[in-house]
Amino acid sequence: MSDLILAVDGGATRTTCAIVDENGKILGIGMTGSSSHYAVSVEKAQENLRSAIERAMLSANLNAVVFDIGCFGLTALDSKYDYELNKRFIDSLGVVNRRLIVSDAVTAYYTVTDGKPGIVVIAGTGSVAFGINEKGETAQSGGREWLISDEGSAYHIAREGLRHALRAYDGRGEETLLRTMFMKHFNISIFEDIVGEIYKNTDKSRIASLAPIVVAAAKEEDTVALRILQEAGKELGLAAVAVARRLNIENERTIVGGVGGVFKSGRFVLESFQATVKKGIPRVMIKPPVFNAVKGAVILGLKEAGLPITEQLVSRIEHGLGRFGCA
Repeated sequence: MSDLILAVDGGATRTTCAIVDENGKILGIGMTGSSSHYAVSVEKAQENLRSAIERAMLSANLNAVVFDIGCFGLTALDSKYDYELNKRFIDSLGVVNRRLIVSDAVTAYYTVTDGKPGIVVIAGTGSVAFGINEKGETAQSGGREWLISDEGSAYHIAREGLRHALRAYDGRGEETLLRTMFMKHFNISIFEDIVGEIYKNTDKSRIASLAPIVVAAAKEEDTVALRILQEAGKELGLAAVAVARRLNIENERTIVGGVGGVFKSGRFVLESFQATVKKGIPRVMIKPPVFNAVKGAVILGLKEAGLPITEQLVSRIEHGLGRFGCA
């Protein structure tokens, strides 16, 4: 249907699909788990992507529809292989005539800036900063997956929490509530048993899911947990500043915003993030964090359809997504 657009935000933790008409009205939403083949298997990632689309169509009371345009903002587009893998799968679904496949950093960027020059910092299971300047030039910092990158992400926070808990147990580091909190989480009475629990399943998303334990310890004023979260915020801020410098906009009036679950930890991450950004980009306009980037996929889909992205259209999109709990 030429007057309807399919918009997908596929992350390492959650996949959200929206169906929108040419007036910006949100007709349906579908949500599932990770569509990153780095976070889960290829089969599971594809199953989740298909399911999100099917759920959105069910929500919109649509059946056997082929959309004119589909915008897919996906994580794990780090190589030509990744792109081709997703392209083949999307084509095999047969749900869109024209597809636009971009990094989820791009859809997050449009969620934060509505397409204006600026920078987005994504901090969910993984992390990345992405920006575009007035000339249309782009730059990225981070986002090279968990083995060598992802500083400030939920995975990074959880790993640091586990590492410091082990250091405390070994007598190599400062005592921390994290030791007993992780033991309680895994229902173990001997800390050494945590090694078996961790290596039983080293799935990236599973490890990242332990990050709230670090936040809980920080709320109890645990100094180790507080330092981990403050350092995470600093790393995310440094990523934004790095992008600004690469785009030569560090001295300009620049929009910066955060997207992702790590920002739900509140002041523990936000304060150091904002302080680092303000130091490196003095004229920054920091937007409040958001936790779902499907808005950006909707905007990109409408833009691909040739529609002007006005403030009224953006407002209509935001209102519609709010009705479905995706604002």
